[in-house]
Amino acid sequence: MANITPRKNKDGIITSYTIRVYHGYDSSGKRLKPYTMSWKPDPKMTAKQIEKELNRQAVQFEEQFRAGYALDNRQTFAEYAEYVLKCKADSGTKRRTIERYTTLLGRINAGIGHIKLADLRPQHLNNFYSQLRQAGIRQNASTATPIVDLKAFLKEKGITKIQLSEASGVSLTTLSTVFKMKSISGANADKISKALKTPTKKLFKVEQDNRPLSEKTVREHHRLISLILSQAEKEMIVQYRNHPSIILWGVRINESQDDDVFYRETNRVAHELDDTHATGGVRMLKKSHLLEDVYTYNDFLHDGRHPGCNPKRKVTPDMKKPYLISEYNGHMFPTKPFDDEEHRTEHAIRHANVLNAVAQEPDIAGSFGWCMFDYNTHKDFGSGDRICYHGVMDMFRNPKLAAAVYSSQQEDTPVLELSSSMDIGEHPGGNRSGNWMITNADAVRMYKNSKLIKEYHREDSPYRALAHGPIPVNDFIGNAIVENEPMKPKQARLMGQLLNMTAYYGLNNLPAKFYLLALRLMVCYHMKPKDAVALYTRYVGDWGTTSTVYKFEAVRDGKVVKTVIKEPMQQAHLEVKVSAHNLTEGRTYDMAAVRIRALDENGNVLGFFNEPVQFEVKGVLELIGPKTICLQGGMGGTYVKTTGQAGEGILTIENAQTGKICEHFQVAREE
Repeated sequence: MANITPRKNKDGIITSYTIRVYHGYDSSGKRLKPYTMSWKPDPKMTAKQIEKELNRQAVQFEEQFRAGYALDNRQTFAEYAEYVLKCKADSGTKRRTIERYTTLLGRINAGIGHIKLADLRPQHLNNFYSQLRQAGIRQNASTATPIVDLKAFLKEKGITKIQLSEASGVSLTTLSTVFKMKSISGANADKISKALKTPTKKLFKVEQDNRPLSEKTVREHHRLISLILSQAEKEMIVQYRNHPSIILWGVRINESQDDDVFYRETNRVAHELDDTHATGGVRMLKKSHLLEDVYTYNDFLHDGRHPGCNPKRKVTPDMKKPYLISEYNGHMFPTKPFDDEEHRTEHAIRHANVLNAVAQEPDIAGSFGWCMFDYNTHKDFGSGDRICYHGVMDMFRNPKLAAAVYSSQQEDTPVLELSSSMDIGEHPGGNRSGNWMITNADAVRMYKNSKLIKEYHREDSPYRALAHGPIPVNDFIGNAIVENEPMKPKQARLMGQLLNMTAYYGLNNLPAKFYLLALRLMVCYHMKPKDAVALYTRYVGDWGTTSTVYKFEAVRDGKVVKTVIKEPMQQAHLEVKVSAHNLTEGRTYDMAAVRIRALDENGNVLGFFNEPVQFEVKGVLELIGPKTICLQGGMGGTYVKTTGQAGEGILTIENAQTGKICEHFQVAREE
């Protein structure tokens, strides 16, 4: 029976449950490591609903393993292949078939056996198949050509063909080949010679075989790999078919070429095991063979200039079937947490561009951005540090600016993020172009030194297809010139418009119409360039003046629901968020993620706070990772794990500028 353990936060409130299924003992009598899953109840569920659903989850989880479906994504291909062959042997597959599979696996494991099953990609298989077609692939292989008439030799010895086959373990078909004086493998020649108690060289001429494998043999390798991956697909579907996050099954290897025989079978298996979910397959091909229910395609059209997505008609071969974008952005614009402000802003806006474009296409079912988190990668896909910066969050789940584009599309929690620190020194030429407010509010009030500059509304967003599109910040002056300068109202409004556009585009990049506006102010109102410079310095540039404080208020239903203040930083502090303060030590260790951000006194991330942070652990905890890290873009993190003992653990986080923070953990042992 499954074991259920509640997990509590530091206030003693249950936040989730751990479900464990034990499955016996090893040969030494030690209990095997249990299968484990976590389940988090919906906050709106009642206690009775939680109890009912928790028991259902536990029973379902246990049934998956009792049925023998225990796919482990940490397994290498070689480990999983060994398991599949054992299952085949136990289920009655012929001995010779298993022997042939084992022989083929020798080459397969040498090529791809070290790769984790979850990490296997089409390029791995394509490279392996190319290797099979190269000369010299037959290691220690040789061919043997008969130099005597073996049929006559057997007759002289009084041995039948069947007797020789049984004594040597060589098939009758292979013996028929020898009788025709044709070549066989050196290994089979040795077996025949041994059975006849005659040296091989007296019966065969043996030569080294440097030929590439035949296409038939290459296909044999492919069929065995397909068989193993098909079993993995079956186990995955049975294990997760009732998981609430599953919306469809991907039955193609990621971004692979068409393989109708293989993918027709994977599609059939998916439907056979689960008739409640549709099938798809991640592609980088337009108009490829559609055997699944949904055409899924990685659309990387958007590069900052091209449209956000392709229309459906340009991608799928069947307009009657649904179409889903399975990836976008990602490698098109890698973004580090410590990139400059304009780069981080462009990253967020590209995500908004794609979301808006997809929302404008009524026949596109939806889209998945690549990807949620940064991750460790291989040498070819990182930034020289083997880290892939494709995420809208860093590796520790700290959000980048782009994450706000997604969080702002919901209605439950107020969101207000500014793309800028409002420091002109962060922009080339001091030009404040491309500043955005990302919010789900009805309106945002912008203040400068407590003076209302402008109230922006959701209708001001150019992203009309989104429920809450980013809103450009295009006014740094408001009515200040009208109220404070001895100008006619129309002159003041025109001057304010010109100064705002100069702040946005820069003096050398103004659209032509604004140069005409400047000429109009000079001719009609006798203004001089030095007058414009003085006004720009006073109302926009903020050079040499008292510190400017910008305040933004998110307004919903007439009430302020969130406030963001941007001003020169006076004091930094660390914000620490821990995934769980109450841990449970069972047959394996428990862990907690620790996320760290450097913030100013107003809660803004300090994007260039790359200072060292030191960790110290006391009590029944152990640190996973280095004892000292440097924050990147003002963000970072670490992990702690249990050590087999119950009691209290303390993690101390220290930075020379911000001081110490202590996080306390309680560790319990599972009964």
